[in-house]
Amino acid sequence: MDPCILRVSGLSKSFGAIQALDKVDIEVARGRVHGIIGPNGSGKTTLFNCVTGLLKPNAGSVTLDGVDITNKPASWIANRGIRRTFQAGKLVPGMTVLENVMSGVNDGVATAAIDAAFRLPFVPSRRETAIRDRAMRILSLTGMDGSAGRWASDLVWTERQLVQMARALIAEPKLILLDEPASGWAVREIGEGRGDHREDPWHGDDRSSSES
Repeated sequence: MDPCILRVSGLSKSFGAIQALDKVDIEVARGRVHGIIGPNGSGKTTLFNCVTGLLKPNAGSVTLDGVDITNKPASWIANRGIRRTFQAGKLVPGMTVLENVMSGVNDGVATAAIDAAFRLPFVPSRRETAIRDRAMRILSLTGMDGSAGRWASDLVWTERQLVQMARALIAEPKLILLDEPASGWAVREIGEGRGDHREDPWHGDDRSSSES
């Protein structure tokens, strides 16, 4: 088995005259935790966006488990086993914490159709119940199980980051990319895994912080 689960080779991305990535080479070892460190604007989030298919690189390649995923659609890459979080704490504000985490499961159309066909109206299917139970177990790992019924729009910054992590974990991915998971946290909050970011990115928060 290849010891590297992800290989980035010669990856370049420019925005007009701005060269965000210039022939980046990265190897991510299987079963290890890696960190990408750099100042604001150094291209860390751009790298994540190119790896996950949100942006198309100008040159270079990305392989996951030996499969070339360069320029593939983001949904295709997610289904191959890469999940990520976003620095801005992106959740669906009109859904509960539990629903946001459950949305991280991608069922095939056929599976969902069969499951829906063989259940009574207003009664959750076995698949939905299993996903709900798994989401609650993962929320308990992040300390957010007590907030399962809260609206995502009511969460503070660090709570959103924790819910994002749970949503990524529920899909059981091969690789998780965490974009600034501790952004806006105090040292004490990082140790506790919880915190309170008083400024709201959904309502015009202009606070700057480093990426990835």
